[in-house]
Parts: sequence; C-alpha cells; structure tokens
Amino acid sequence: MDNVPSHVPFPLRAFWSRSTIIPEVTMKHIPILLLLSSLVALSAPPAPSADGAAPGEAVKPKVSRMELLGGVATKDPQGPAVVLVDTVGGSGYPLSRVVTEYTTLQPTRIETVAEKAGGDILAYARGVMESRKALMVVVLAAEGDRPALSVYPEERIAVVNMDRLAEGADERRLEDRTIKEVWRAMGFLFGTGYAPDDFSAMQPVGTPEELDAVRAQLINPRDMRICTRLCDKYGAVRGIRTTYRQAVVDGWAAPPTNDVQRAIWETYHK
Repeated sequence: MDNVPSHVPFPLRAFWSRSTIIPEVTMKHIPILLLLSSLVALSAPPAPSADGAAPGEAVKPKVSRMELLGGVATKDPQGPAVVLVDTVGGSGYPLSRVVTEYTTLQPTRIETVAEKAGGDILAYARGVMESRKALMVVVLAAEGDRPALSVYPEERIAVVNMDRLAEGADERRLEDRTIKEVWRAMGFLFGTGYAPDDFSAMQPVGTPEELDAVRAQLINPRDMRICTRLCDKYGAVRGIRTTYRQAVVDGWAAPPTNDVQRAIWETYHK
C-alpha cells in the first residue's frame, strides 16, 4: 500500500492494489467497484478553475490590453471644414453617408447645411466659403440643363446639379448618383484627379448613365493621402483616436482619471 495516493481514504486502501482486485472481479462485484470508484472521486482534491483561481478564491476579472494601455483617447479635428450644402432638400441620407465615409478615411472636419439659396449659385457658394472659413464648399443645387458637376478649383467650390442627376432616376438611383457625384466633387477639389483603376469614383464621366456604371461610390482610400496636401496648406488637422498611453507619449493626453492612466502618466511625467 506504499504506492496508494494520499487522497484515497484509509478504508479503501486495501482494495487499491491491482493484484487484490482484478483476479476476483465477477458480475456481482461490479456494483461494489462502481461505488468504490465514486468514493475515490469524491475524496480527490478539487481541480483548479479555468481562470486559474484556487478553490474558494474569488475569480479575478480579465483585463483587456486596451484597458492596460489606459483605454481610448480621442482628439477632435481642428481647422476649416468641408461644407456640404443641400439647397434643394431631400438629400439628407446621401450626405450623411458621405460624412460617415469621409470621417473614416479623412478625419478632418466636415459639416452639412440645408438651406435655400437664391440668385447666382456660385455667388451663394462664395458667401458660404467666406462666412464659414471653409476648406471647401460643395453645393447641391437645381441648375436646369447645366452640367451635372461644375468645379472651381481656385475657389475650392463645386456645384452638383441635382436636375441632371435626377434624369431617368428613381429615388434609390438618385441617392447613389448623389453620393458618387459629391465624392467626385471633393476628389477634384482635393486634387486627386482621375483614378488609375476602377476602385474609385474618380472616373471620366459624361452622362448620368455613365455615372451609374461607375462601381465605386467614393475615393479609393489609397488616394486619400493626396488630400492631405490641401489640408496641410489651409490648416485642417485630422482628428486622432488612439490609446491613452500613446496620447501621453505624443504629449496631448488629458490628465488621468483612473489608477491605470495615473501610472502611465507618472511614468512619462517624472
């Protein structure tokens, strides 16, 4: 019995040896053996939990890597904004789509305005540029038989003619055309020019039907780096979303609000 594990109760140790049990096993012994095995299992020490905590010890909550780095820190974009103006009404959804996509690819400021415009649309756009000190102005207007897109690069103004985009289009197609044309307007003003492939809305287009055939709705993210030249020239600063630790390293983090952030702060502010 020297090799019997210590957790086996003393009354069962005599039955532990393989030589005393195996030769005498018959059908009538099976219930007894099952009972003995159950007693052995119950007397064994409890296994550790999956979280590594000892029996009876409280399980420690898991801490994510992001929490160890102090969580998320954000810095709002600064400087002049891209201003999208809807003067005809009904373009709220496509413009909201453009804003969402733009802030993902090029997180500088962007605003939408819905108001009526009277008189010459270019003069109106100039007024918006002056009053808002904008980075660029893209106006959606009803311009009759004028081109679907008119771009004035030196003034950083573009006019999207909704009358032309509406030709032969139902509501869904008009929304698709509007999204593409607003992106093309911004692309020309940013200086991206025509794309070298089909993965961008920046394609040569002559009619609304040709615009329908363009597969991409927005500028290829690869080409967005060109947009930074205009942003840098006019002081449009991108927003930042990173870890608190990186924000402390870069020197713009807010004062700490918890113990983890405080430890990070003190490490870099000795």
